[in-house]
Amino acid sequence: MPLTELPWTLLSPMLTGSSAVDVPQLNVYDHRQCEDFLEAYGFDWNDPLDQAAVGRLRSKALEFLDTQLLHDEPELDAEFPVALRQEVDVRNIMMLASKGFGSATQMWACTLLRVMHTLAHTSSYFNSRYRHYIKDSILGRFTDHIYTDNGKQILGRKNGIPLVSFETRGEKSTISLALKLLQKPDNVATDIFDWVGLRFVTHDRYDALRVLEYLQEHNIVTFAHVRPGRSRNTLIDIDRMRADLSKLHEQYRKSAIAGHEVDAEIRRRVQGYPYPSPPQKSYNPLSAVRYHSIQFTCVQRMRAMEEQASGPRPVSVPVKRFLASIPMPALPEGPAGKVMDEMRRRRDDLLQDREHLHFLFPYEVQVMDRRSYEDTHRGLASHEVYKERQRHAVKRRLWGDRVPEESPRIAERIARERGA
Repeated sequence: MPLTELPWTLLSPMLTGSSAVDVPQLNVYDHRQCEDFLEAYGFDWNDPLDQAAVGRLRSKALEFLDTQLLHDEPELDAEFPVALRQEVDVRNIMMLASKGFGSATQMWACTLLRVMHTLAHTSSYFNSRYRHYIKDSILGRFTDHIYTDNGKQILGRKNGIPLVSFETRGEKSTISLALKLLQKPDNVATDIFDWVGLRFVTHDRYDALRVLEYLQEHNIVTFAHVRPGRSRNTLIDIDRMRADLSKLHEQYRKSAIAGHEVDAEIRRRVQGYPYPSPPQKSYNPLSAVRYHSIQFTCVQRMRAMEEQASGPRPVSVPVKRFLASIPMPALPEGPAGKVMDEMRRRRDDLLQDREHLHFLFPYEVQVMDRRSYEDTHRGLASHEVYKERQRHAVKRRLWGDRVPEESPRIAERIARERGA
């Protein structure tokens, strides 16, 4: 193929790192090319199970579009070609996404395939297979240190840190994952870091730092397992706090202030600091400016046992025990000895298939003060507004200027708040 005819849009993900979701057109023009493409993707069209799996992705993608994106966009819903909705052969949908660039049918075929691609990535092998063990293993490290004192939660038994609440999240729904992935530029499930999430809510911001200190001191979290680039602090001005602490310690050394007064004074000062601005390059650009927290991503090394899996592995424990019990006599000479030697080697290989599987799994920790937490239940920092903005960002990514830059409902709320 001459260089002038290269499919530049399809090469873009390899050349520039752009997402497959942003590729505007496919280049498959018959069923054979479609089947080759699907095979490269991981589906064998000649395998009835794979073909059925592709069909399920199509059905789920249509349901997702109807219930999550098009239900409040009647004009766009009316644009969706009826014939495309009724097309059940995904190969034909792929061909429609390859021709007539810019036409309504081509655009909607691409939309359907983009959502199918995203749904195909809304699973984690380890999360699906070991999710209950993962959840219990991660959350157990934290819940073992949460106590109740006179009906109130505290972190740690001795000199415990009083908490407004301690919350956990076990796993995201498919819809939640699909929205998050469609919003994200990279659009792959391996970059979902909060399959498991924890949130500490403290009464003031100083105690938020005490929570971090406690987690590190008691080896609940180790700095070595914190994911680089995944930490965000919009709760406390750390530089200002360190400067104030340095001055207070200098006064303490000069006996101008008592030891217990240092703690009380820094607590008072921290509570009066303005909240820091979010970093310019935030990994979640939809978080409101008023959403304040310390959050970071950790990984935990999992040691999953075979019995914890949701299904059998190739070599089960009973089979291994049986193989290990087979006596191996001395090898005779000649062809029979060679055959027995090969059988012994194969048995040893199977026995090396260990009953434990080790892998790293990410989880997210958030620490907030009461005021910031209460903001997440009202106004522009609320979770409701965040989800609305997330859905709108997905619509903008899929349909561009067919939808406004900001959700009309959110724009109205912003105008009301500014007017107030």
